[in-house]
Amino acid sequence: MSLVSDEDVELKKRGYTLGSTLGEGSYAKVKSGYSERSQRRVAIKIIDRKRTPKDFREKFLPRELKLHTNLDHPNVIKLFEIFEFHNRVYLIMEHAGHGDLLEYIKLRGALPDERAKTMFKQIVNAVEYLHQNSIVHRDLKCENLLLDTMSNIKVSDFGFCRSIEPGDLCKTYCGSAAYAAPEILQGIPYFGPMHDIWSIGVILYIMVCAAMPYDDSNIKKMVREQLERKVSFSKSKKVSPECKDLIYRILEVNSKRRLTIPQMMYHPWLKEPAKEAYNLPLRKEHATPRGNAGSFRCIKGRVRYRGKAKDPRKCQVLKYQFKIVFTLFAIFKELTECLDLLIKLFSCYRMSAFIEVYNKRRSRIKMGQGMGVGGSGPMEFARKC
Repeated sequence: MSLVSDEDVELKKRGYTLGSTLGEGSYAKVKSGYSERSQRRVAIKIIDRKRTPKDFREKFLPRELKLHTNLDHPNVIKLFEIFEFHNRVYLIMEHAGHGDLLEYIKLRGALPDERAKTMFKQIVNAVEYLHQNSIVHRDLKCENLLLDTMSNIKVSDFGFCRSIEPGDLCKTYCGSAAYAAPEILQGIPYFGPMHDIWSIGVILYIMVCAAMPYDDSNIKKMVREQLERKVSFSKSKKVSPECKDLIYRILEVNSKRRLTIPQMMYHPWLKEPAKEAYNLPLRKEHATPRGNAGSFRCIKGRVRYRGKAKDPRKCQVLKYQFKIVFTLFAIFKELTECLDLLIKLFSCYRMSAFIEVYNKRRSRIKMGQGMGVGGSGPMEFARKC
């Protein structure tokens, strides 16, 4: 009997049925599944111990399993069960059926102020919960913010999380370079919660601008721009002055002056009640923004800075394709299945102007280096001091 068959049999004994693959890294993959006991869909993360680096296997993985198990918050992915079979670790988790925040922004463009406010409050609430429980995430990014069928935020992927005590400084530099605070990129010991706060500031910028605040294709240049406080907004984006002010205060280079979570909650932009706007339509074209911030394109898997503005005509999408999409929305009530069909439909029509392959090059910092490029999988860059 093959390993795959053994795997299916073992999962069946435990009351689970494996479905399609939702995502895959260098040594881990996430599959959809179904729980017979709870009668609901689940996400099953499968980690192959044989392929994992020693540092991850002995340090990061045990920490993730220990800390994630005890988390219980409406905006944090719930971990139901952990077991091991044939040298593979299986994590049975809550299934968020509406993709991740990056895909959401790719399909809809920059979010309206009110919708961004609603979603950002959920992110802040989740991060506040983690920090109150002495846990820092250290890898907050759009890809790790999942959405349920009601488009509520669910923080996921705790591979770099760790517990902290007051005054503790982290000495492992990890996460994604595009979302990393300047102290991380400079190799300075850092206070974990302030790293998380910087990351959600980058996320907020992406939400309201559909762009990255800094060009991460050159890490040294990005650090220089961060230190010079060069954060600009495209004139074509209608970002409220209050929202801009919040972003400036979060993306504060000096971590001691950076807004804390409580200060954030009392900021005028977040204190004002949001008018809910859940059902945002898809964009009818993927126009490239112009202005001082340069232009950005949503690329498969992330948002990427592209320098000078391109011709928007190259990004136009034929109207009849969207008619098909909206027809599917009307037919299928189940948002989970609807999103899956939308992505497949986009792929069939070869919407290359809308989604481009981004895997050609990603900015990373290798193990053992302060700055660098390379590697793949959940550990985008990490080094021990």
